[in-house]
This record gives sequence, structure tokens and C-alpha cells, in this order.
Amino acid sequence: MLDSDMDIASGYPIGAMENDRDPYDLYGLMESALVMGSVMIIYPWLAAFFQTEFMHRLTAPMADDSNGFGRMMGLLGYLCRSRTLPQL
Repeated sequence: MLDSDMDIASGYPIGAMENDRDPYDLYGLMESALVMGSVMIIYPWLAAFFQTEFMHRLTAPMADDSNGFGRMMGLLGYLCRSRTLPQL
């Protein structure tokens, strides 16, 4: 699934099928996000706390992350820049 999604989005598969693993731990992060979402449904004040700008800066994915959604953001950003910037 990851390879086909990335192949469609960027033209480059990430090697999940070839290596039979999740190279950026996306599925593990999604699983933990589901647990955290369940906790936030039970405790709405916790959801409000995590939606503050302070927590967003600490917990949101960044393009220079080494795994997860941040890693994918960095990879896609690199591919977009390489396609749109003029070649020198």
C-alpha cells in the first residue's frame, strides 16, 4: 500500500514491498495516533491542550524528521523542489 501510494504521489516507491517492512514506521505511528485519539475523546481538555500552538511546535511532524510523516513530508518536498527548480 505504501509503495503504490508513494509511486502515484511522487513517481518513486519507497521500498516497502521490496524489503517487506515499513521503512518509516508509518503504520506504527498511525496505530499510536489511534490510541491517543481515543484518549482525547475521553478527556476533551487534553485534546484542547494538544491543539495549542506550543504543543503543535513540539509534536507536529517536521520535514527533517528521520521517520514517520515528517520523513515523508521531507521526501516529497525534496521531490517537488527537484522538479520545479530550474536545473543549473
